[in-house]
Amino acid sequence: MTKKDLSKHASSVLDLFMQTREIIKKQWKNLLLIGLISLWFWVVTFILMAILGVIVMATGAWVLSGIFGMLFALIIAVLSIAVYSYIFMLIVHIVKYAREDKKLDLKKLMMDNLNLEKIKPVALTWFFTSLFTCLWSILLIIPWIWKSVQRVFSIIISIDKWKFNADARKESEKMVNGKWWLTFGYIICGSLAVVIISYILKAIFNDVVWSLISCILSIAVMVYIVVMYFARSKPSAEHEKSHEA
Repeated sequence: MTKKDLSKHASSVLDLFMQTREIIKKQWKNLLLIGLISLWFWVVTFILMAILGVIVMATGAWVLSGIFGMLFALIIAVLSIAVYSYIFMLIVHIVKYAREDKKLDLKKLMMDNLNLEKIKPVALTWFFTSLFTCLWSILLIIPWIWKSVQRVFSIIISIDKWKFNADARKESEKMVNGKWWLTFGYIICGSLAVVIISYILKAIFNDVVWSLISCILSIAVMVYIVVMYFARSKPSAEHEKSHEA
């Protein structure tokens, strides 16, 4: 790789950072609200876990605690996929509106997407993409990393182009093919930026404030990935027509 290529890629990464920054700057109130939704979910989960723990300690029902614990973990896993599918749907639409400089009615957007028929296929795509990608880890870490990068856009494609499961994974792999190292580099740069900021802020704020900041930073990472996706893809005309209808 020549110095010219490195300079070009560095400029592209900087451009992605700048686009992400502008979208966060425009939509910070909406993104903050989404971050609070994420935080609220985990606070409720923590409270329920604490209640379960108190009940077990008070009754001494350790055998039942194992059964209830597994059932609780399964419920939380399902809810996590559903909640984060919903959050990702909102973020994709927010980024799209911001890129097209359209006025956004967040309340309407939230109500329109708070629909099982919309959340279910996206959640199933998320689940099966995660499952099949994790299966690659059986073959060692490198195949798992390779597939993870190839399928990084699968969930966004399921939201933007209304393609699901295998179709979304194939579309993502098609977008990444020939640009795997570039995509990997973009992801690493974005992740490093968030990790550095997170550690700096952790040294400044207490655990409660830092937990809130961590939720917001996770939203920022999602925005960054969505910006990277839209930089490479054009919206599906069929999906646009289906939403207009």
